[in-house]
Amino acid sequence: MKTPFLFTLTLVLVLGLFSCGAKETKNESGSEAQEEIAEDTTPQGSIEIDPTCANYEVEFDYEGLHYVIINHNSVYLENHESHQSISGDLVIPSTVTYQGVKYYVVAIGDYAFEGCVGLTSVTIPEGVTHIGGSAFSSCSSLTSIIIPNSVTKIGSFAFSGCIDLPNLTIPSSVTSIGDYAFFGMSLYEDHSHWENGCLYIDDCLIAVDKDAMIGDYAIKEHTRLIADYAFKGCEELTSVTIPEGVTHIGDYAFDACASLTSVTIPNSVMIIGMGAFNECIGLTSVTIPNSVTTIGKYAFDYCLKLTTILVSNYTQIGEYAFPEHTEVIRY
Repeated sequence: MKTPFLFTLTLVLVLGLFSCGAKETKNESGSEAQEEIAEDTTPQGSIEIDPTCANYEVEFDYEGLHYVIINHNSVYLENHESHQSISGDLVIPSTVTYQGVKYYVVAIGDYAFEGCVGLTSVTIPEGVTHIGGSAFSSCSSLTSIIIPNSVTKIGSFAFSGCIDLPNLTIPSSVTSIGDYAFFGMSLYEDHSHWENGCLYIDDCLIAVDKDAMIGDYAIKEHTRLIADYAFKGCEELTSVTIPEGVTHIGDYAFDACASLTSVTIPNSVMIIGMGAFNECIGLTSVTIPNSVTTIGKYAFDYCLKLTTILVSNYTQIGEYAFPEHTEVIRY
């Protein structure tokens, strides 16, 4: 079994919080009894791992798929050798039942269906918020997948090597796309998805041709998200203009762009990811708009020429987001 998904649950901490699948009540004799969840219970809020749950970390099979319990009413699909025999069309259920208790399927774990070469189509149910790293990588016969509008995170290499998957739709709910998430898909070879050296899927900038990133560059209008590592190592990129409408700059999106001296961040950006501009050693100034709610760890670390920066009092700043010598002025 691959690295347990439970131990990579940074992603789980931002899933939708689900009210307990069973709650303790007192029966007439005073002893504790469990009351099943009502049929109309729906996920709300954000999920927290609950190690006090009696079934915490219990694994079970349901209709040919392997699940792990996260808390009282939430499970994720885990990598399991039994998945290798799955072929044809797969419809993942939105809920499953174990020992009489209903659980919501909230995530597809790392490597969950990696290498399922007989899989041709997948329907992911509403309510799933995370697609883990390499979840469907090397599913070489996969031609169709439906991603619901509840998904917020697509992990690294999630669909890499799906050579027969011509396209997919990234819903507007997605706020994070890992590196190489779609590498090896036929769309990489489809020039209609590339524009001025950048690969776009819907309104998401996925990857760039480093050889085309020379001098000044303006990301196209109506882009909403810049994927993790998208511009990493574009050493001849000197300035970049991010258009109004971009809300998320991914982790290490511009990491090690050594010649980058100027970047324009619009007032629509809310998240600047971890290491987003790390090691941009030529960056001399940057304006952080007050729309930014979070600046991730190491976001501007090793930006050695960045001496002063203004940041709103309402912006959360991660550890080592700026070099030690940089004066961060709050306003």
